[in-house]
Amino acid sequence: MGVVYEAEDLKLGRRVAIKFLSADRVTSDRGRERFLREARSAAALNHPNICTVYEVDEHDGQLFIAMEYCEGMPLRELIRRGPLDWTVAISIVIQIAEALAEAHRRQVIHRDVKSANIVVDAKNCARLLDFGLASVGSTSDSTLTIEHVGTPAYMAPERFESGVNDARGDIWALGVVLYEAITGQMPFAGDFAQLTHSILNGYPPPLSSLRRALPPELDDIVDKALTKEPLERYQTVADLAADLMRILQTAPQKATSGPSASIGGLPSANLASARLSTGKERVHAVAVLPFLNMSQNAEDEFLSDGLTEEITNALTQVRGLQVVSRASTFQFKSPSLDLRDVGRRLRVGALVLGSVRRAAERVRVTAQLVRASNSYQIWSQRFDCEMRALFDVEDQLTRAIVEHLRQWLGTDLELEHPRGGTSNFSAHEIYLRGRYAFNLQTPRGVEDALSLFRQAVELAPEYALAHVGMADCYALQGWYGFESPLKVMPKAKAELEAALAIEDGLPSAWCLRAAITSGFDWNWDGAREQFLKAFSLGPTTSDLHFHHALDFLTPLQRLDEALEEMKVALELDPAAPLLGTAVGGCYYRLRRYPAAIRQLQSTLELAPDFYHAHWTMGRVYEAQGLFPQAIECFDRALALSGNNPAVLADAGHCRAAMGDAAGANQILNQVAGVPLALAVIRLGLKETDAMLDHLEAAVKERARGLIWLGVDPRFDHIHDDMGFRAVMASIGLGNSRKVDGDLGSASLL
Repeated sequence: MGVVYEAEDLKLGRRVAIKFLSADRVTSDRGRERFLREARSAAALNHPNICTVYEVDEHDGQLFIAMEYCEGMPLRELIRRGPLDWTVAISIVIQIAEALAEAHRRQVIHRDVKSANIVVDAKNCARLLDFGLASVGSTSDSTLTIEHVGTPAYMAPERFESGVNDARGDIWALGVVLYEAITGQMPFAGDFAQLTHSILNGYPPPLSSLRRALPPELDDIVDKALTKEPLERYQTVADLAADLMRILQTAPQKATSGPSASIGGLPSANLASARLSTGKERVHAVAVLPFLNMSQNAEDEFLSDGLTEEITNALTQVRGLQVVSRASTFQFKSPSLDLRDVGRRLRVGALVLGSVRRAAERVRVTAQLVRASNSYQIWSQRFDCEMRALFDVEDQLTRAIVEHLRQWLGTDLELEHPRGGTSNFSAHEIYLRGRYAFNLQTPRGVEDALSLFRQAVELAPEYALAHVGMADCYALQGWYGFESPLKVMPKAKAELEAALAIEDGLPSAWCLRAAITSGFDWNWDGAREQFLKAFSLGPTTSDLHFHHALDFLTPLQRLDEALEEMKVALELDPAAPLLGTAVGGCYYRLRRYPAAIRQLQSTLELAPDFYHAHWTMGRVYEAQGLFPQAIECFDRALALSGNNPAVLADAGHCRAAMGDAAGANQILNQVAGVPLALAVIRLGLKETDAMLDHLEAAVKERARGLIWLGVDPRFDHIHDDMGFRAVMASIGLGNSRKVDGDLGSASLL
C-alpha cells in the first residue's frame, strides 16, 4: 500500500527509507488511517529486530514515514532461490519471534507477518517490517475485507471463520514462514477458495517428508504452530521461540548468526534443557503393522492377526519404547503401502512388518524392521517351524526386534517377560482365534470370542489373559446393549478377579475393572484407586488413558483434564478412529463445536466408515442448530451400525428438537425396552415426566450412559430439575461430585 525510496537524512547524514502512501490511497480515509497506524504502532516499539521509525510527516499533501534503512533482502526473495539451511531458517524465525514478543508485550498485534515483510542481511540478522495492519489488543476483522486484514496464505483459520485475531494469529503466520523457509514451498496454496478450504480443513505434508536430515522435533513444533484450534496452538510466541532455541542449541555448530540471549524474558540458560512446550518428551516409537496371511486358507487369518497382536503386546513390555496399538495399525492392513506415509501418520521411527504362511502343521514367518522415514530395511529374518513351536518364534521375533532397535537407536531397551500368558499351545491358539473374533466388534463376533476364550480357560485354567478376554466380551455386551448389564457385568467382574488372582500385575485387567467400577458400580473412590493401580504398573497404554478420561474424568466434570488425557491416548495411537472420535467428543462436551467438527472430519478422512465419528458429528451439528447436517450424520451412523439403539435415540432427539415429533415418535417404537434411549427422545420432545420415569428405569438397569448425562449439552436446561438431580445423586454424581485427590499426574506418567 506504500512506495518506498532510499533517501539521505541531510541533517544527521544517514541513509533512511522513505515510505509514501500510494497515490491510489491518498484520498482514501481508510488508507490514510492505516498508514498512520503503521507509523504509530512501529514508533511505539524499540527492538533490534524491528525496523525503527524516525518520524511521520506530510509533504505537498502526501503522507510519508521516515524509517531506518535496513540492508539486506526480503526473506521471500531468498526462499525463491531455494530452501534455506534449516539452522539459518530457525535462527531467522527466532529473531522475528523476539520482535513479535516485544510487540505483543505492548499489546500490538502485527496481523501481516509474512516472508515479504522480513528483511535478512548478509549476517542473517532479520528485521520485521510493515506494521500497517497492526492493531492494539485482540480485534475482530468482521467488518473488513480480506484485502484489508492481511495476506490470506499466512492467515490463521479463525481469521476466515470469525474474523477474531489475537497474538496467536501472528504465531500461526510465523509457523507458515518457518515451513516456507525450510521447504521452499507454502503449507497451504491455491486460488482463494482452494486456499481457504485448505487452511480450514487441510493438513500440509510434514517437513520430514519434504526434506531429509531434519531434527524430528521440528515436525512437532510446526504442527503445534499450525494447529487450527487457537487454544491448542502455542499461546505465546516466546514458547515457540524457546522450542526452536532448544533445537538450535543441540544442533551441530555452524557459522551462522545466533539469536540474542533471551526470548520474551526467558533466559537462554534455561533453554538448553527446556522441553517441548507440549510437556511430553519425544520417545522412541514403533508400530507393528498387520502381518499378511499368505496361506491358501482364509481361515488362517486369525494366525497372522494374532501374531501381530502378540508381538505388539510383547513390545509394550519394553521399557523406553513407545508402541502403537492394533487400533491404529490395523487401519493399514494392505500388501501395498507407502511406508513413509504410514510412519508419518503413526508418528513412529520404525515399522515392523511381515507375513505368515501355514501349510498343515508347518508355519513360515517372515519379518522385517524398517526405518519409517525412508523405508530402509534395518533387519529381516525368516522363521520356519512346527505350529507348536510358534511360541518360540514369537519370543525370537520380539528379542530380535528389540536387539536391532537397540543397535539402531543407540539406547538401552529393557525387555520384560509378557505377563498373563500360558505354556499350553492349544489354549494359546484358541485364544488367538478368540481375539480375532472379538476384534470384529459385532454381536456374533463377541459371542464367538466368548466361547473361544472359555475353551482356552478350560484347557489352561491359569491363563490370565483368557480370563481377561472373557471379561472384555461380557463388558462389551453390556456397554453396547447386546445383553443386560445386570446379567453380564457381574460375570465380567468375576473373570477379572480370577485373572488378577493369577497375575496381579495386568494393567489391562485393572483398567477394565476400573471402568466397570465407575460405569456399573458407580463407586468413584474405588474406580480412582483401580485406575491408580493400572497406571502404576506401566508402561501406560492408549486404552488406559482412554478409559480414565471417558469413564472417570468426564463423569466427574473434569472436562479440560479429560481432553488432555484423551489427547495423550491419541498421541500414543494417532490413527485409532475411536480415539480421534473421543477427542471430538471431549470438544463437544466442552461446547467447543468448531474444534469438534475439525477433529471428527480428520478422523473420517482416515476411517470414512467409522460410525462412532458420524454419530458424534451428528450431535455436534445438532448442538449448533444445523439439523439437516445432523440428520445426515445420524442416518449414516445408523446404516453403518445396524441401527444401534443409542444412535437411534440421538436421531430421535434431533428430530424432536427440529420439530419433527412424528419422526421422533416413530423412533420411540424402535427403541422400546431400552430405557435410556427412550429418555433421550422424551427429552427432545420436552416430556420431562416421562423422561424422568425412563431415567429411573435406566438406573435400575445400571445403564452405563447415565454417567455422562451431567456433561451432555442436551441436558443443560434440566440440571436444576429436582427429579434429574435425584437421578444423578443415585449414581454418585449429585452436586457435581469430585473425588478427593488428583489422578491427573498419574495419567501422565
